[in-house]
Amino acid sequence: MLSEHVFRVAVRSRFPLGEGEAVPLLPKTGNSVGVRRQGRGQSVSPDQLGPKHFDALNGSQDRIVQKSEGSSALRRHRAAQHFDAVRVEDHVRIHLEQELRRNLVRAGVECRVKAHNLIEDVNALRWNARLRIQRGFTFGKSRLAKRENDGGDVVGNGGHFGGRSKNLHSVSSLTKTSMRDSGGITDGSGPASPVRVVVTGASGFLGRAFFETARSWSFAIEGLARTAGHRRSHRIHPVDLRDPVALRDFIARFDPTHVLHLAAARQGTSAEIRSTNVLGTRNLAEVLQGGRSFRKLVLVSSSAVYGTRDSRPMAEDAPIRPEGEYARTKAEQERIVRTGLGSREVIVVRPFNVIGPGAPSHLLPGTVAEQIASAEREGGGEIVLGDLSGVRDFVDVRDVAEALGCLITTEIGSGTFNVCSGRRMEIRTFVQHLVLKSRVPIDLKTRGRSVPANPTCQVGTSDRLRRATGWHPKVGFEQSLEDLLAAARDSLSRAW
Repeated sequence: MLSEHVFRVAVRSRFPLGEGEAVPLLPKTGNSVGVRRQGRGQSVSPDQLGPKHFDALNGSQDRIVQKSEGSSALRRHRAAQHFDAVRVEDHVRIHLEQELRRNLVRAGVECRVKAHNLIEDVNALRWNARLRIQRGFTFGKSRLAKRENDGGDVVGNGGHFGGRSKNLHSVSSLTKTSMRDSGGITDGSGPASPVRVVVTGASGFLGRAFFETARSWSFAIEGLARTAGHRRSHRIHPVDLRDPVALRDFIARFDPTHVLHLAAARQGTSAEIRSTNVLGTRNLAEVLQGGRSFRKLVLVSSSAVYGTRDSRPMAEDAPIRPEGEYARTKAEQERIVRTGLGSREVIVVRPFNVIGPGAPSHLLPGTVAEQIASAEREGGGEIVLGDLSGVRDFVDVRDVAEALGCLITTEIGSGTFNVCSGRRMEIRTFVQHLVLKSRVPIDLKTRGRSVPANPTCQVGTSDRLRRATGWHPKVGFEQSLEDLLAAARDSLSRAW
C-alpha cells in the first residue's frame, strides 16, 4: 500500500488510459490516496489501485530519471563547448604572442643593423677628420718649404719667416689634398668627383685585408680575381689579367678612376710567374691608357727588389738589385707602369715582410702557423723548417692595407713608398716567438741551407710615407702573432 504522506504527481503516461480507467492522484493530505477517474473527476480508494496504476507511477519515475540524464548530457556538451572555446582562445593567444615575439626580434635586428651602420658612419667621419688634419698639415709644410726655396712670397698674415717678409696661409686654406669624403676625392679645383676603385688580386692575402679596411668607405669598389667571389659589400669578378679582351670589357663597363694592382704570382715555373706578373701588368697598363676616367694606379711591388743589403735601413731611393725570378718580375712591373701610363699618377708600394691573419702557406709565417696548429690538434710534436738565418722587417697585413688606403685617397703625385715597421728581427727569433704561443710542447728543427734568392738582411724605413700621409703602423707584433695563429687554428678546424 502506498504511503499517505506523498506529494501529488500528475502522471501523463505515453500510454493513455481508456475511458473510465483510474488515473492515480496522490493527494497533498489525508489518510487515503485519491484516484480521480479520467474525464469524470471521481476518486477511488487505495484498495482500488491496480497494477496498471503502479506501472504508470514507475513510468513517470523513469521519465524523471531520463530527464535528469538528459540534463547531465547537456551539461557535458556545454562543458565540451566551453573547453573548445578555451582551447581556441589559447591557440589565438599563443599565435599572437609568437607573432609579437617575431616582430620584437625583427625590430631588434633592424635596430642593431641601424646602430652598426651609424657606428660605421661615425668612424668614417672620424677618419675623414683625422686625414684632413694630417694631410693638411703635411701639405702645408711641404708647400711652404717649396715656396721658401723658390724665393716666392706666400700671401697671408704678413709675418716674417727666415728674415724675409712672407704672408702665411692658414693650414686649413692650404689643405687642397684629396680626402675620403662623401664618396669623392677632390684636388682643390672643384667639388668632389665620384670614385670608382678596381682591385686586382682581390682574393689574395693582401686583397682580403684591403676589403676589410674598405668596408667603411663610401666608394664603389670592385675586385678582380681568377675566380668569382664576394667580400662583404664588394663583388669579385672572374677576370684574368692575361686575357686582354675580358679585361678591356670590364674596364670599359666599370670605368674606374683608381686601380689598386695586387695580382701577382710567387710560385710556379719561371714562365708562369712571368705570365702573371709581367704579361698581366702590361695588359692592364695598355687597357688603362684608354680609360675615360682613370687617374691613378697604385702598384704593390715588393721589398725583394732591393736584394741583399747591409744592416742599414733601406730607403726608396736605394738602387734595386733583384735576386730571383719573383723579384725580377716585380722590378719589371714597376718599369711597365712608370713608362706605360703617360701623365697618369703612378704610386709604387714596396711592402716588406707581411704577417698577420690569413698568411698563405707558401710564406714562412703561414707555414709555421699551420704546422703549430696541426701539432696542437695532435697533442704535440715538431715542426721542421729550412734555414732561419737572416734579418727581416715584419709588418702586419692590416697596417699595409691601411697604408694602401691612404695612398689611394691622397693626391701626392707619382712616387715610390716603403711600407714597413722599421724593426729589425732575426727570422729564428720570429719563429721562436710564434712557437712560444703554442698550447702544446713543440720541438723546432731546421734543415737545409739558405736559398740564394732570399736576401740575408732586409730592413726598411717608411719616413716618406709618414710625411706624405701621416700613416704609421698600429698593430703590435704580439697581436699579429696571436691573430696569425688564431686564423690558422680556425682554418684547420673548418677543414676537419
